Amino acid sequence: MDSSSSSSDSRFIYDVFISFRGEDTRRSFVSHLHAALSNAGIETFNDELFRKGDEIRSQTLRAIEKSRISIVVFSKNYPGSTWCLDELAKIMECHKAHDQVVIPVYYDVGPSDVRHQCGDFGKTFKKTAENRHLGKEWKETVLSSWRSALTTSGSFAGFVVTNSRSSEAELVQQIVEVILKKLKRRILNITQYPVGLDTRVQPVIQFIQNQSSKVSLIGICGMGGSGKTTTAKAIYNNIHCKFVNLSFIGNVREVCQKENRGIIHLQQQLLSDILNTKEKIGSIEEGEMVINERFQGKRVLVVLDDVTTFEQLEVLCRNPNLFGRGSVVIVTTRDAHLLKLVKFDYVCTMKEMDEKESLELFSWHAFRHHSPIEEFRELAWYAVVYCGGLPLALEVIGSYLHGRSEEEWESQLLKLKRIPHHQVHEMLRISYDGLKDDMEKDIFLDICCFFIGKDRAYVTEILNGCGLFADTGIAVLIDQGLLKVDKNNKLQMHGLIRDMGREIVRQSSPRKLGERSRLWFHDNGTENVEGLVVESQGPDRVSFNTDSFKKMKNLRLLQLDCVDLTGDYGNLSKKLRWVCWQGFTFNYIPDDFHQVLVNLKVLNLSHSRYLESSPDFSKLPNLEKLIMKDCPCLSEIHPSIGDLNNLLLINLKDCTGLNNLPKKIYQLKSLKTLILSGCLKIDKLEEDIKQMKSLTTLIAKNTAIKEIPFSIVRHEEILNQSEDADEKWALVNDVDVNRRMVEQIPYAVAESLFNRLTSTTFREHGRIYGVIEELERLKNNVECIRAVLPDAEKKQEQDCVIQDWITSLKDVLHLADDLLDEFTIEGMRYEVDACDKNQVTWVHSSDSSQNFLNQKVAPEIEKIQKKFDDVLEEMDKLKLSPKDAVVKQTDSLRKKSNSFLLESDITGREDDKEEIINLLRQPHRNILSVAIVGIGGIGKTTLAQSVYNDVEVQNHFEKKMWVCVSNNFDVKTIVKKMLESLMDSKIDDKLSFEYIQHKLHESLTGERYLLVLDDICSATHNKWTQLKTYLMCGAGDSRVLMTTRSKSVSKRLQASNLHVLNGLTLEASWSVLKKITFGNETSGVNQELESIGKQIAKKCKGVPLAIRTLGGLLQSKSEEREWISVLQGDFWDKESIMSILKFSYQSLPLQLIQCFAFCSLFPKDWEIEKDMLIQLWMAQGYLECSDEKQLVEDVGNKFVKIFLIKSFFQDAKVSDDGDIVSFKMHDLMHDLAIQVAGNDCCYLDSEATRCVQRPMHVSLEPNAVHLLASLDASRLRTLILLSSNEEEELNGDELSVIFNFKHLRVLKLSNCSLSRLYGSIENMKHLRYLYLTHCRGLGSLYKSISSLVFLQTLILTPNEKMEFSTKVLSKLVNMRHLHISDWETSRDETPSGFENLSTLQYEGMVFSNWLSSLTNIGEISFFSCGTLQYLPPLERLPFLKSLHISFLEELEYMYYEQDFTSAFFPSLESLTLQFCYKLRGWCRMGDDFNNTTCSQNLSLPPFPRLSQLSIIGCRILTCMPAYPDVENRLELYNCSVETLVATLNTTALERMNVFPPLSMLKSLHIDGVGLDVKRIPKDWMQNLTSLQLLQINWFSCQEFQEIKPWFKDDPKCLPSLQTIAFHNCEDLEALPDWICSLSSLQHLRVYDCINLASMPEGMPCLTNLETLEIIGCPLLAEECQTQTDETWSRISHVPKIIFSSLH
Repeated sequence: MDSSSSSSDSRFIYDVFISFRGEDTRRSFVSHLHAALSNAGIETFNDELFRKGDEIRSQTLRAIEKSRISIVVFSKNYPGSTWCLDELAKIMECHKAHDQVVIPVYYDVGPSDVRHQCGDFGKTFKKTAENRHLGKEWKETVLSSWRSALTTSGSFAGFVVTNSRSSEAELVQQIVEVILKKLKRRILNITQYPVGLDTRVQPVIQFIQNQSSKVSLIGICGMGGSGKTTTAKAIYNNIHCKFVNLSFIGNVREVCQKENRGIIHLQQQLLSDILNTKEKIGSIEEGEMVINERFQGKRVLVVLDDVTTFEQLEVLCRNPNLFGRGSVVIVTTRDAHLLKLVKFDYVCTMKEMDEKESLELFSWHAFRHHSPIEEFRELAWYAVVYCGGLPLALEVIGSYLHGRSEEEWESQLLKLKRIPHHQVHEMLRISYDGLKDDMEKDIFLDICCFFIGKDRAYVTEILNGCGLFADTGIAVLIDQGLLKVDKNNKLQMHGLIRDMGREIVRQSSPRKLGERSRLWFHDNGTENVEGLVVESQGPDRVSFNTDSFKKMKNLRLLQLDCVDLTGDYGNLSKKLRWVCWQGFTFNYIPDDFHQVLVNLKVLNLSHSRYLESSPDFSKLPNLEKLIMKDCPCLSEIHPSIGDLNNLLLINLKDCTGLNNLPKKIYQLKSLKTLILSGCLKIDKLEEDIKQMKSLTTLIAKNTAIKEIPFSIVRHEEILNQSEDADEKWALVNDVDVNRRMVEQIPYAVAESLFNRLTSTTFREHGRIYGVIEELERLKNNVECIRAVLPDAEKKQEQDCVIQDWITSLKDVLHLADDLLDEFTIEGMRYEVDACDKNQVTWVHSSDSSQNFLNQKVAPEIEKIQKKFDDVLEEMDKLKLSPKDAVVKQTDSLRKKSNSFLLESDITGREDDKEEIINLLRQPHRNILSVAIVGIGGIGKTTLAQSVYNDVEVQNHFEKKMWVCVSNNFDVKTIVKKMLESLMDSKIDDKLSFEYIQHKLHESLTGERYLLVLDDICSATHNKWTQLKTYLMCGAGDSRVLMTTRSKSVSKRLQASNLHVLNGLTLEASWSVLKKITFGNETSGVNQELESIGKQIAKKCKGVPLAIRTLGGLLQSKSEEREWISVLQGDFWDKESIMSILKFSYQSLPLQLIQCFAFCSLFPKDWEIEKDMLIQLWMAQGYLECSDEKQLVEDVGNKFVKIFLIKSFFQDAKVSDDGDIVSFKMHDLMHDLAIQVAGNDCCYLDSEATRCVQRPMHVSLEPNAVHLLASLDASRLRTLILLSSNEEEELNGDELSVIFNFKHLRVLKLSNCSLSRLYGSIENMKHLRYLYLTHCRGLGSLYKSISSLVFLQTLILTPNEKMEFSTKVLSKLVNMRHLHISDWETSRDETPSGFENLSTLQYEGMVFSNWLSSLTNIGEISFFSCGTLQYLPPLERLPFLKSLHISFLEELEYMYYEQDFTSAFFPSLESLTLQFCYKLRGWCRMGDDFNNTTCSQNLSLPPFPRLSQLSIIGCRILTCMPAYPDVENRLELYNCSVETLVATLNTTALERMNVFPPLSMLKSLHIDGVGLDVKRIPKDWMQNLTSLQLLQINWFSCQEFQEIKPWFKDDPKCLPSLQTIAFHNCEDLEALPDWICSLSSLQHLRVYDCINLASMPEGMPCLTNLETLEIIGCPLLAEECQTQTDETWSRISHVPKIIFSSLH
């Protein structure tokens, strides 16, 4: 190799700099070029690594100087950017001064256009030069340099890019080759189309760079064709230039198979490559010795490709640690087990390509373009699905189909379903042929033919029964990449590997099917047949005679699907080990069938819908497991079950027809597990159960069992070997509480129906269309029902008949609700049509409206009326008592401020806290753990939070992490949450676990840390040991603090110290109860109430959750009799905390009850976003306004506060402005919500096998999406797909069932491909809430959304640019919350499309006010809507409270109308303008904006109710309404001071307010970036008399000097200021002296001021200062922590001082 290839010139950092216009080429040509250069190991400057603004400009110019070669991509709009022209001038300067190589690329422009600045290119350049914002002097000095640079560079030879589909990729490769020649490098040839390669390569390269001082041993494993070799070559190409000694040994397996001396040949090649000599080796041993001797200490790069045995690895690289530091050895293999035999530093497991990458790679090979030709798009999609993300298959099949006709495509794709492509088959078969013995091959063929998707343990047991030693065999298949195990322990296999296995079976006898070892749907097999699948190929069942089985004497595995067998079952093979009979229709198992089951160990008859009785177990003496889940007709278990001496498991879940268990069942002494959940009719367990000596697990939820035998309560092992009283208590109470799930009262829909039917609009519609009497009758019926609902709620738990009535009622009410929606939609449709035709009102439109009502609505009303008659008749029988009105208690609470924050109060826990802190601080060299153990609700988490936030603890530990573990002790999830806690931000889902653990290791190494693992429900010792491996890198005195309910869990986790948390004392209990009930008004508490209250507190047994819950209840009760009623309530009899919580729940008004129950949709420990929850409540009609002036959202906010005050919600997060952001539910409250929600709400996770009930509201994890098909579409009102960091994007096939959910009110999806769904959304016309985030394939979604007239909330944040039309928004008249990002202009030519917004600049054009019809809108959010240049007038929207505009990079103006007779932004409270770089401000309709002056705009009235204003990154924003009365928060970052100065200059007359501008402001955040502080009046701080928080960011020392006059040495300056913060003031060395005059200051925070080293001398004058935070200020922290120098003496008087480094 040329030595120049490995030499480096210190002048250069980069090989290549690319200059281009981003909007023209970044996403196409340049991205491909950059990826190709990177894959070739060519270091290329990437501007995305730097912050925007001035920093990237300086970094870019420096990068040009530090690059060997510059590529200039000239495009049509290149000269339209002054940035690009400056880059070009700099490039030509470097070319002239340092002979920098310049390579031009002419992208859709000609070289002469560039050279002479003519054509479209020249016009664009001329427009840039004539820009009126550029000064004359500037033009003279710069234009000549631009012209000279264009003329000179345009004369250079370069590359021309045409529009040819295939030329672009070839051209990129040519450019790479030219650059490599100029750099004098040699690289390995890799794929022509490196799609997705960079994302696989970069993490490995990053790891190698981090290990530069060590030897890096890298393993790459995966199935054949997954891209292992390509990845290894790409890594080699990226890093080879840094090595002198390097070797790539390819095809190790092939060489060793073909040559007798293959290993020796490879040893010789390795020595030759590294030593540049020809070495002759006589034996393998000699080769090993020479390699060890000659390579010792050398820094090498070695790649061993396709290694198959440990011997190959050992003789080629026995001891890599002998190599020099910085060496890299890369091994690729199909065998993951091989990588376990040697300790690899980093293992890269190849994964299938995702849908997007697969389609792109396939398209490059099939079409020579990055996307399919339109007419082949669907066929291409089928081909991609078939390939399953395997790169080899995508390349081979794509190339094979290239240039073929549609007919040939269709024919070939059909053929592939039967016979795999030979090239793909042969590549994949290598792994099969490499299996060591026939047993492993048999296991593989059995699984690919019969057991894909089956449980691993289940399959292992079956195949072991066949004598195949499956425990080891399955592990081998997994290591070889032939088999996978998913999270649910199910066996999965890549589709192409499955087809390869089945092709092997087919090839064994291509023409004589009966000779094959495994068959599908064939009834004439021979003795060769070992496995058989027989299934119906159509809707009808198929019948077979058992004579077909006579010859199949070796049949081991038999699967029957919708098939009936007739004849003698004795004909079946005696070697049968597994029979799976789906669609078994017999009522019993035939007697002669037992003779083939005599050795049966597992009998699974689950889902046998017609099975009435179990078999006679006397004929199954060896049975070990009996599984009969979901057999609804099963009414009896044969008594002979008691004779099964080997039986270990009985699972009878959801056998709803089973009355009781036979008494002989209790004789089963071997039985370990008994599952009876869902057996609704089983009402008791006998005391004889104590005879079951081995029973360790009993699960009996949702049964009719009222009490369980005392022997079980006493039997600790049955209670999961728990040592905790609360777990025993919970199990006993579960049996009682879960006797039958209650029905949720349909209060909301009844209330909504009544209000709609009584509205003037509906009555008028009824009169016109002749259905007034029907509607009146319907209204009266709903009113009667509505009146008895409170009584039904009260009585239903004791009366199952009432529960059944409520179920029927709900169905009828929701049918009526849907019908009224239809009625409204039709009316609105004609109203819109009438408006379009300039008609006065919709009721006079065409006769089709009358026909619609006569043909559909009227008959439907009649049908529903009959159903109502039945419901009312049944209601009369139930003797339910009507109430005049539903009692509303939501206004009767005592007024309190932030009472819901009391969960942070640790009253009575001071000693516990001190003891735990002492345990954490005990000196010890090892990492120790402390466990807080106690029953649910005792306050473990609250105590841990108090310890975690303690100043002493914060200063003692250098790093802190908080992880809520809950039910699943998953090590990977915990490690990820640890890193998120350290970084205080979410981690990108796409990052590999290897990268996450590396970053965690990097953050914790040598640091003293505190890790809190909260709420550990269960964990094994093995998992704890695994987690500890990630913790050992910290300092020896690091600590782990755990909270758990179980002592046994703490023992398994090897807790060094155990702190058992007992109940509060009576005194502390009464103190907490009093504080919650009376707030700060405790001094005048009535003595009688205090006496009763103390007794209530005593009954709570010191459990804080029970105390807080009852305290919240008592807030609304002020009479002694009410308190006595609580004290004497019968709920105390059960002595269960759940009974207390349920009593509090039952005391809620019905409006709140339904809202609380709805929260059961969220998983435990879920952080519930307040605004989202309120919008979901709104969508269900749960929030009703009695006051017309009150907003529905205000009611929702009120409900949330009540739930927090009453402790139904907890852990509230509050914004800096005091607004609630989110909250959680205590685990026990969550359990309560599930109970009271009944069958209406259902949460489905990976453990769910199906949805048994008929829920109305469903939330599910992505890995449970297959259960959607089991839902009742006619009932479903809510579908929420919970996002998961672990899951990949869901495709259209998995979600296609959503087509059927036409009654949805809520649809919330994330991370989905919706290309097959978005067109069907228009059928979901009842939708009120639509949330689609990170979804692709939305296409022209707006065309479907336009019909969703009930939509209240629309949130669209797609993964790609989305087409949208403004006309759609004008139709969504009920819209209240609008958030859209990545919005592109739609291509329709409607007058209200974005295309026409630009016509505003022309005189006489009328602007389309496309938002004016949204009169209910309360929130508007636009994010990254690139084509949006103008916004229509918004100032008249009556309820608009929040307007958030971010990253609208083309937005220039927001228009307003001159008429201010109506209120101006009457409700706007929050306004955010972020990173709108071209935004100038507000402009009056009809004005020529080029002549509009700020003075004209500032004639606008000021914002009347604005409470929060944030202006960030809007540097030319100068014209906007003033904001003198902004109250809560003002943020001014990187923006002009014009708006602030104008606001300060507003007069009292303009504002109708005598107080100075900004006198009500409480929180001010300003930064020095772009802020001209000299223009701000010096005395403006005198106005800020209410200011409580001041944060100053990014100020330089010079700017601190300039603002000094703001802070006069006057005690009246900022009299209310409590907190001041200095952030990122990097060159600040000492805090300014003026802070010492801020006498009211209580909190001082200094953050990331890296050069700050001292505090002002006057600090002791700040006598009110309580807290000093010093974060990320190493010099100051070092000064203060010694506690000896003068700096410490200035701050030592502060009670709370916190030191912390940045994470």
